[in-house]
Amino acid sequence: MRTGLWVIALPLAATVLFTSSCADPEKRTVYRFGETSEGPATTLTANQPRARYRLRASVLALGPERANTTDTALATVHGLITSSDAAKSAPLRPFVRVTFGAEGQASESATVQTGFELARPLRFTGDCAAPGQGAPCEAEIDLAFALDQPSASAVDERVDVVWSADFESRTFKAEGGGTDEKVPAPWAVEIIEIDAP
Repeated sequence: MRTGLWVIALPLAATVLFTSSCADPEKRTVYRFGETSEGPATTLTANQPRARYRLRASVLALGPERANTTDTALATVHGLITSSDAAKSAPLRPFVRVTFGAEGQASESATVQTGFELARPLRFTGDCAAPGQGAPCEAEIDLAFALDQPSASAVDERVDVVWSADFESRTFKAEGGGTDEKVPAPWAVEIIEIDAP
């Protein structure tokens, strides 16, 4: 079974299917590719109630045993939200709406006060079988923050978001046997601030 078929809109389902396959008595071991990037500090105010970022992963090389590192790829963002003293003492403590998803695809979103964790599949395009030789093998996904009720915030109220992004994928080892192996993903990750809509 191709691992690419497990990448569906619900990351939890992909995890369950993958785990079930690995529970087979003749277990096939995998390479677990991973990469983590810290996001820039983000501040939301009544005057600047929105921020938006594009996360781009570019594949630089194949993995061990010429493994394709883009199968079952997943991006997870998580972060903490803190409010200034003025915001904390306001009648309604600020909520932040966090939206995570690629253009033209389903998104995950949550409206939170203190923290968040959202995950979406990564869909790569380009020549991923031979990175660097044809069209760039890349995936992009957007992350947006917005104050839920900016008009209710005073000018001196501030909400800070500290966040990071984890990228991961799994591929069966060609030779099988042994144990699962964690390997740095041969990807370059960019975080680009873009104009909020």
